[in-house]
Amino acid sequence: MEWHSLLLLAFSLAALGLWIGGRRALTSIAPSGYWPMGWACLLLTGLLLAFRSRFPEVPFGLLAFVPSAAFVPLMVAGALQFSHRPVPRALLWAPVGIAAVRIAASLAGASTVVALVPLLVEPPLLLVAASLVQRETREASWVQRAIAPGFLALAALETADAITNLRLGTREVPWFAWIGVAIPLVALQLISQIERLRELAAQSLAEVQQSEDHLRTVLSSLGSTRVVAFDREGHVLEVYGDPVGPNNRANPYGIRRTEAHGKGPFDFLPEARAREAVEVIRDVYDRGVERQLEVELTTPLRSFSLAVNFAPVCHAGGSTDFVLGVIHDTTERVAESAELERSKNRLQAIVSALSQNRVVLLDRHGRMESIVGLIEDRVTVHGVDKSDVEGSLLTRFVPGAAGAEILEKIARVFESGIEESLFQRVELPGGEFYFEAEMRALRGPHGQPEWVLAVCTDVTERVRAEERRRELESRVRQSQKLESLGVLAGGIAHDFNNLLSGILGNADLALSDVDPESPVATALIDIRRSSVRAAELTTQLLAYAGRTSVAPAPLEVGALVSEMSALLRTSVGRGRLALEPAEKPLWIHADATQIRQLVMNLITNASESLPDLGGRVQVRIGHEWVDRDRLLSGGIAEEPTEGDYVFIEVRDDGCGMDEATQQRIFDPFFSTKIEGRGLGLAAVLGIVRSHHGLLEVRSAPGEGTTFRALFLREQRIPATTTESGAATRLPMGEGRVLVVDDDEAVRRVASRVLRKLGYEAHAAAGGPEAVEVLRMASPPFACAVVDLSMPEWDGERVGQELRAIHPDLPLIFMSGHSERDAIRRTAALDRSCFVSKPFRMSELSDAIRAVLGDVD
Repeated sequence: MEWHSLLLLAFSLAALGLWIGGRRALTSIAPSGYWPMGWACLLLTGLLLAFRSRFPEVPFGLLAFVPSAAFVPLMVAGALQFSHRPVPRALLWAPVGIAAVRIAASLAGASTVVALVPLLVEPPLLLVAASLVQRETREASWVQRAIAPGFLALAALETADAITNLRLGTREVPWFAWIGVAIPLVALQLISQIERLRELAAQSLAEVQQSEDHLRTVLSSLGSTRVVAFDREGHVLEVYGDPVGPNNRANPYGIRRTEAHGKGPFDFLPEARAREAVEVIRDVYDRGVERQLEVELTTPLRSFSLAVNFAPVCHAGGSTDFVLGVIHDTTERVAESAELERSKNRLQAIVSALSQNRVVLLDRHGRMESIVGLIEDRVTVHGVDKSDVEGSLLTRFVPGAAGAEILEKIARVFESGIEESLFQRVELPGGEFYFEAEMRALRGPHGQPEWVLAVCTDVTERVRAEERRRELESRVRQSQKLESLGVLAGGIAHDFNNLLSGILGNADLALSDVDPESPVATALIDIRRSSVRAAELTTQLLAYAGRTSVAPAPLEVGALVSEMSALLRTSVGRGRLALEPAEKPLWIHADATQIRQLVMNLITNASESLPDLGGRVQVRIGHEWVDRDRLLSGGIAEEPTEGDYVFIEVRDDGCGMDEATQQRIFDPFFSTKIEGRGLGLAAVLGIVRSHHGLLEVRSAPGEGTTFRALFLREQRIPATTTESGAATRLPMGEGRVLVVDDDEAVRRVASRVLRKLGYEAHAAAGGPEAVEVLRMASPPFACAVVDLSMPEWDGERVGQELRAIHPDLPLIFMSGHSERDAIRRTAALDRSCFVSKPFRMSELSDAIRAVLGDVD
């Protein structure tokens, strides 16, 4: 390899080293990288020009324009760095524009422009760099002051080079002239940067020493607070904060500073706590986070409670140098806290002994400052915890007038010191609760009320128990009313049915003896029909209390309601009763008499609520599906049956009812009318219940009232029957029949009916007489007809006594009371049946034939 090739290689490596060194120097403490980068560009320019002569076919001359244009701007950037001024970004991008202009001019053959651009740009920039350095080095060493003249020489050389190139075209200043200026200037720049770094290092060291001295002074003035420096393993590096005095003076813990150096947590703490302390210090050291640790330090003097705050101390590189621990003596605070906790526990125990009581401390504005008692830091049955209550205003839980009243009582306690009590219902997230509270003043040091102490007792269960008791008493009273009404109705029905038995029996007997075409027969039929209707009325007396038995049969509701509406139009008023029938016949399984009474009571009740002028009653028949929930809400006592229900709806345009009135409309003897009996709606409710139906009411003041009675629909359509008014020939019987009844009229008519039917009748006024007659009878009686309600012996005993004499004697019981009760009372006696008073000839004939076994 030739010597010039080695020289080019050496220059290339030098240029690369200067560029890399300059780039790295830009990130140092005193950045000075632009000057080496500029000399690297100058070397690169010389290399490219050298290659141009060896390889003329390659445009190295054009490429040399780029590093050549960067040399002077980088020198100026270094001067700005040296004088501690910012380097404009435009200055670093200027070489790109200069090189582009020169390359374009060279390609265009404008050699004058190529030489003129550096002459106009580079010498002025170098003069600026010399001026910047000159201002910065007025009081510096001779080396730093010599840099400015070096820049002037460099500017002269650039000027000469540009002028030579401009005049001669291709000739340039010899390379040894550049070396003669460059080498001294590079040496001056390097030496000045070394001196600058030395000055900065000395200044930084002085600042660090000053900061450390200041930190020691601050830490040593902390008095009872100690600051200790630890290494990663917890060994003590330095102790700050000892009391003023000799360096080895003992502190309050009895440990001298010289004794602490080099020791660690295992020298002062139990093993478990020492291991925890070392782990905390390592965590602070490794992660750079702050931690806190509370320890118990036991010394020869006594035990101490210490709170240590650990924090990392990092150097400029970001890694941790050591861990600083600030030690606070919390011995007195811990002792006070322990005593306070013991006092709180004692108070808590006392208050908790008050069973369900809560003690609330209130201020003048009703703010609940604190709460003790059974409320703990968790959600209670009331749906709140301490954090929800403490600090809240009382009116948050008791709003409105009730809260204002409590605030007035609190104000009276503050003003007069008297005790106040209250009973309050409170809506809480857990539901509705009731509290009793006793409030008294809590006085301060000067005897003035400062707080109100309210002892609150949850009495919710007691209140609810009282409500359940009142509800039970109400139900018992209602049951007693119905029971009393049933007894009254039963007594009236019994006596009235005894009278009707004579009327109806004699009417049947008379009809059997007269010509059916006779006017007398017509009158007798009317008597019989009226007697039957009167008997139906006695049945309604029992329906008022829900005690009547039901004789259900298939019933077409539309026809029955049409019949009742026609009868009631006159009493309601012309044009005031409207009927909306169903589209097709709707059948139910019900007692026709009771359904007639229900319709009559509802229409009558609705008509009486209409104003004197205007208004109307509308009756509507239809059917709808009723689900289980709706049936249960209607108070159906037995298991409800979902299905298709037929409804009878009666709506009026009357005055309507408020909520309080609606609560009582079904009470017996309650009425809003002056002359009302208060039994109509009670009877309606009894009828509906006896048919396992549903009764609904909708009403509001001024909006009228709607009653809707619903009965389970009968899906099978039965064949219809008609009743003939004429007497029907009954089958004749034979044998002896004993009639036992305390009512003479009943005995008489029953005996006549039996004789008419072919039987031999014997009557007895009571049980003892009947027993005597049965014993003396020869031949024996075929059966006995016994009244259930007699003063001396009731019908059950009479039947038992007769069976004692004649075990196979068939028994027919009759009564004007409820058929349900009669069947229940006589269920234990076999070969028996029941006939309701008043009875028809046909009914008594069928009953005798049934017990004698004569029915086909």
